[in-house]
Amino acid sequence: MSDASEEIHGGVDYHEFRTRGLNPKDVIDFSSNIMPFGPSPEVVQSLRDLAIDRYPDREGYELRSTLAEHHDMDISQIMLGNGCSELIHLAAQCWIKPGMRVLVLGPTFSEYARATKIAGGLLHQVSVFDAEGMAPTATEILEEIKLHCPDLVWLCNPNNPTGHYIDTPALGDLIASMPQTKFLVDESYLEFVQDGVSLFCQCQPNLIVLRSMTKYYAMAGLRLGYLSCAEQTMKQLKERRIPWSVNGYALAAGVAAINSLAYYRDAMTKLRQAKNSLSQELCDIGLHPLPSSVQFFLLRVNNARLTRDHLLTKGILVRNCESFGLENTLRISTRTVSVNARLLSALRT
Repeated sequence: MSDASEEIHGGVDYHEFRTRGLNPKDVIDFSSNIMPFGPSPEVVQSLRDLAIDRYPDREGYELRSTLAEHHDMDISQIMLGNGCSELIHLAAQCWIKPGMRVLVLGPTFSEYARATKIAGGLLHQVSVFDAEGMAPTATEILEEIKLHCPDLVWLCNPNNPTGHYIDTPALGDLIASMPQTKFLVDESYLEFVQDGVSLFCQCQPNLIVLRSMTKYYAMAGLRLGYLSCAEQTMKQLKERRIPWSVNGYALAAGVAAINSLAYYRDAMTKLRQAKNSLSQELCDIGLHPLPSSVQFFLLRVNNARLTRDHLLTKGILVRNCESFGLENTLRISTRTVSVNARLLSALRT
């Protein structure tokens, strides 16, 4: 197996904060792509009401049933996981065999490559997301697939870190036209796309679709994700999964989140307004956010490391995108208007 050491991810690095003498509670996190208005009151109440002296439902029936109704599909087509990260590795162990040709469409989330290496796949990464330009079309993706002839393709849609969103109906047609090629599509940020369309209900034999409940629903600390796939694939996944990987708090909060969608729709309206305002104010000080269909975006700077360190001294954390292969680029996730003002003030200096 080639090097599959743990990858660098965004979010708070508690060890770094300790060495810098920073209290994590005092740092504003612009590096994690989380809904900044917090979870709904119903989610918070569900955590207060939970009895923690009982095992959680191993099958997560209530949450799966709620998700099945939400997506208008059968409960048997849904599996829960301890965040999308667990499901990424579970899907890789299920579908990737040693020596299999695997294509990762990047720059993107590094865990796809790591999961591929651990499973013994022959990894090839190709850059299709031009940070400066528009999202690739399904036709352009098809050309890359034909060029590299992979057995399996990883795709994040909308993509992290660039925020590009690929037209989903065209992408679905592409996947249906290539039944011999497996596709793992991560839709963790789809709810942030205005009028975004999901592949989740398609359940084609060559497709696994991953969804997250930690970003849009502001539950990152609970770790909760889910996937859909065809019946035979689901059987293979169940043979490999870890029992009780989803805790009772996450199960209860997931149900409460889906039952309080009006709260999140209102929060999303405010978030889009905050992003538009932040983008304009960044332009006013000579910094121009790159195109993005979601609440996070890339920002070119003269020196990403120095800029990140400077902001951290002021209690502001942003994501240096060197680990994505993007030099002198920061990823910033929009927060509330008042919190965004802190970032703008620090950047002006």
